[in-house]
Amino acid sequence: MTHLPADNIALWVSAAGLEPPYYHFYTDSDGSQELSKLIFNTNNSHTFYRLNEETSHPFFISDIGYKQTSSDAILITGDGTPSTGITGDQTFKVEFVEAAGAIEELLYYCTSHTSMLGEFIVSAAENHNPGISTAHDEINRSTAASSINFSDNYTKSYKAELKFLQQYPKEDGRIKITFEPDNGRPNVDDSDPTATYQHIAGLSSPYAVSSPAAPGANARTTLVPRDSIGQHLNGSAGGTIEYIHPDASGENTATRVHFSLNNIGHVVSIDEPDLARLNANSNIDRGINTTSGSDAVAGDDYKQFLEIVPSETSEGGLSVFFSGTTATGDTFYIRSLHSASISWAESRSVTSSLR
Repeated sequence: MTHLPADNIALWVSAAGLEPPYYHFYTDSDGSQELSKLIFNTNNSHTFYRLNEETSHPFFISDIGYKQTSSDAILITGDGTPSTGITGDQTFKVEFVEAAGAIEELLYYCTSHTSMLGEFIVSAAENHNPGISTAHDEINRSTAASSINFSDNYTKSYKAELKFLQQYPKEDGRIKITFEPDNGRPNVDDSDPTATYQHIAGLSSPYAVSSPAAPGANARTTLVPRDSIGQHLNGSAGGTIEYIHPDASGENTATRVHFSLNNIGHVVSIDEPDLARLNANSNIDRGINTTSGSDAVAGDDYKQFLEIVPSETSEGGLSVFFSGTTATGDTFYIRSLHSASISWAESRSVTSSLR
């Protein structure tokens, strides 16, 4: 095992709680200089301390998995173990070896809470450009929706999401898009207590009559005029829903995204086409919502997701556009996904539910 020559980088870790980003990292012991991008240069070593000697949420890392002993690609010395982490005045040091190029992930996590984990980007370059990456998981279609969780069923997708989001700190104005009432979507329960879905495309869509406007929602959605066509019965339903997120500064501008559905609707009785509601008694074949949190409008846990059922006779599906013509006829575009901080990966209820 050959150690790479290194400068040592000292990092102080502070627990943020049970919601992302879970931990904050600082380059000074006062906690005034936060590390904005979690990129590990393998030419350096890193020593971790707990900010203000915190005793909550024990912290540790691994390149193998949650509470797993790391591979020979990194050397961890000092206090703590993969299962106990560090608290108080404990510290540990991470050094990379020549095999560090083989590291696919470097997780950080809380040893007391399985939901508190994130990922460092590992690179030998001084200026790292992560580019575009993908990940997928396979879930047996007979798996009950109520038993599905990220640690057992969609670990790779969840880690890929965290890795993407860490490039864009929330301070940049990152926007989280879900398919819940508090994000400007219809409430499936309100439309019919016995229903498990709501059409949002086609001539039978309630968007053709009115747009949801629940008090307390942080965004709005509406149908692009004259864009709702076809029927679900013959797989020809289509329509473009415009997502409108007001400018936090109060200016007369908004971030907009178009969700365009085309040739969808060939369904069977167990399907929940378009906007679906999680059914704990169903299996994964119907889809799941993997976005954590509570809906401020519906007063319940997040439970809605998109189920896109394309036509069996024509090409169809969902396309997402960050430029186009608004519902009022104005053109819009996002100059840069980075500067606008649209976090598509964070919209897990879409990415994990498309079929």
